[in-house]
Amino acid sequence: MRVALLVICSAVAGIDLVRCWVAFKYPYVANLMRVGILITYSSDIRTRMKGLMSDLVDSLDILITIFTYILIFTLTVYYFYRSSFEGFQNFATIKDAYRNMTILFTTANFPDIFLPAMNVNYFNSFLFIIFMLLGLYFLTNLLLANVFNKYE
Repeated sequence: MRVALLVICSAVAGIDLVRCWVAFKYPYVANLMRVGILITYSSDIRTRMKGLMSDLVDSLDILITIFTYILIFTLTVYYFYRSSFEGFQNFATIKDAYRNMTILFTTANFPDIFLPAMNVNYFNSFLFIIFMLLGLYFLTNLLLANVFNKYE
């Protein structure tokens, strides 16, 4: 199995490198195949990857809950703000809205999203405050508790 994976990864990487050399392009696929080649050579990396995957399976239900929570608020802000300037600026499509709400979940773009909504109407801020309070203080701590429980 390992030898077959090594041969397949090496062949795909070789084909991509030749294609990129002829077309003067960047070898994206060959760089991705390096991961597969590295995993086949190192048993330590394989065991750590198996441990990481088992940890992700244990936290999968909480991660699904977090991303569903973000999706619900994404749909809410998309339909709530689609006719305003903020909707065109930050929530033009559902994809943009989901990306901005995911970034907002990490508080990285909080003023960029929050302040224009609050300038329109003060009560608009309650939507984002509820999103941040439930997300940051409940769901993130739930995920953190699951990780701590795993390594206790």
